[in-house]
Amino acid sequence: MNSLFQITKDARELALRLIEGELTQELEEVLKINQNEIQEKSINYAWAIKSIEADIDTIDAEIERLKALKSSRTNAIERMKSAVLEALTIYGIEKVSSPTLNLSVRLNPESVEIVNEYQVPDIYRKEKVTVTIDKTSIKEAIKSGLEVPGAVLDRKKRLEIK
Repeated sequence: MNSLFQITKDARELALRLIEGELTQELEEVLKINQNEIQEKSINYAWAIKSIEADIDTIDAEIERLKALKSSRTNAIERMKSAVLEALTIYGIEKVSSPTLNLSVRLNPESVEIVNEYQVPDIYRKEKVTVTIDKTSIKEAIKSGLEVPGAVLDRKKRLEIK
């Protein structure tokens, strides 16, 4: 059986032959065979697509499970670090050493904490402007008969497998 690519190529060649001449008995028979092949090949592709989609659902579920596991472990690390830091701070210990590990209590660099953003003077504010295009409004305008420069309505085809 031919590949989907070959069947499509053959169909294009047949279309060119039909444009150049008339529909002969031989061409009609080849068209029927190609239509049957394309239908069978398309169904095989659809089954493969369904199988891969099921794999994707399983992969997505596994990704979510691994994200939850990562989050749980990250939180456990933060709780343990916090407990060790608190214990060392309470006892005034700045450094703990062993043959394989060294722990030390360090000060982080200074950082600014905003306690009330409305009291901060304007000279310390930066304005961010974001521009987005409202495609819904453009679609409605074009459908109502208006011309919107730089935009057109487009309708693409998709394959639906049920």
